Amino acid sequence: MESGLQQLVPNGNVDYLRHQIIDTIKNAPKPRSNLTHQERQAITELKKDDSITITEADKGKAAVIMDTPEFLQFVNNSLSDSTTYLNIEKDPTARMERQHKKTLKDFHEKREINDIMFNQLNPTNSQAPYGRAIIKIHKNPPKARILVCSRGSGFYNTTHFLSHLLAPFGKDEIFMTSFEEAALSTASFQHLCWYRKVDDTFTAITNDNDPSEFLNQLKDQHPRIKLTMETETNQHLPFFDVSLHTTDDAHRIVHPLKLPPPSSDQASYHRHPYQTSQSPLPS
Repeated sequence: MESGLQQLVPNGNVDYLRHQIIDTIKNAPKPRSNLTHQERQAITELKKDDSITITEADKGKAAVIMDTPEFLQFVNNSLSDSTTYLNIEKDPTARMERQHKKTLKDFHEKREINDIMFNQLNPTNSQAPYGRAIIKIHKNPPKARILVCSRGSGFYNTTHFLSHLLAPFGKDEIFMTSFEEAALSTASFQHLCWYRKVDDTFTAITNDNDPSEFLNQLKDQHPRIKLTMETETNQHLPFFDVSLHTTDDAHRIVHPLKLPPPSSDQASYHRHPYQTSQSPLPS
């Protein structure tokens, strides 16, 4: 689907199209289940088993099955990051709703938003956002990623409105483009290539340059941005769900399009056939 979007808007931003597709899928009639009675019964029994937790992988569309104590340990390890999460003694939801109501009221009185918009954005009976964890199985060792859902919170209607308003401008790309342009323009060496998908980047440099030096420079660009790096091993490098490897002459990259499922007792993966293609490295 992504390649199709890029063909529709080869030189533009596809965020707006993504939002339109998401809205269409959400409003589409729910298809009839194609599961057998035995399969539905098996799923019901698995949901009742508290000793295991079934979640999804951060990438690759895989299902992850873990022992519940181990899953909770993964979550607690992520929540213990004091630079991202902070323990609070009192739920601030009611206070934040009052503050947001006051802000919207000020906009309304100044005629910066009309009556319809004010009523749409004005929160009532706000709930605290909630989180769920998915597993980064592509990391070694694996770790949890916390996803926060703000649906029903005091700011949800406003953020939803702003998201659609900014979609044609590529709100995700605005920051990342500025971030990488600043980093590349101040780098001490030039990269042979630089390809980015949202916040994942593939790059190639010459052997006489140190990738750790550039990683440290990236970390200095913003205090809230955390970056990790994987370098090639035996001419192989995983990237998303593909495995890249260079040829002996180092002028071409050959990549199987799908990685075979890793050996794991905790996760199940869909198996894909190997396919290969080649791409030339810039000279």
